[in-house]
Amino acid sequence: LLDGTTDWPRVIEALDKIHSAKGNRDKRAKIIARALESSDEDVRAYAAMVLGDMQVPSVAHNLRSLLAKETEPTIRQQAIKSLYALAQNDSVTDLIKILENEDDHYNVRATACQLLGSSKSERAVAPLMKVLETEFNESVRRESVAALAALKAYRAQKLLIDALADS
Repeated sequence: LLDGTTDWPRVIEALDKIHSAKGNRDKRAKIIARALESSDEDVRAYAAMVLGDMQVPSVAHNLRSLLAKETEPTIRQQAIKSLYALAQNDSVTDLIKILENEDDHYNVRATACQLLGSSKSERAVAPLMKVLETEFNESVRRESVAALAALKAYRAQKLLIDALADS
């Protein structure tokens, strides 16, 4: 079913069966990762979600490959959530790149802020502070504030106080 069919409901049903099957999770995750190459957006999004749920770090590179070429915001958002679920500390660099890409959809960048706040990584503080200073989108700014608070970023205290004046 993963090779060329346009019947996306059947493909998603097959992915669901592979996900819930017994046996080698690594092998099943690699099969599901093939669906990240599908021409159907629903299939790519579902495969990304299932891979995060499966918790098989060996397919993190497949999610990174998807992020390198994917333009659909919903799929990018799901891919970064799953990548974070698979490789929390190793995904911080990927999340920072997304956060710094001003051309990325604001929902994707807001999700990157949320995940960076959860990461507890000191490396996230400076990029989040920059977002708070320069970002126009209120959702992204709001999530950067929450992330800085979650990170207990005391060096961002002045920025956070200044943000209180933001309507």
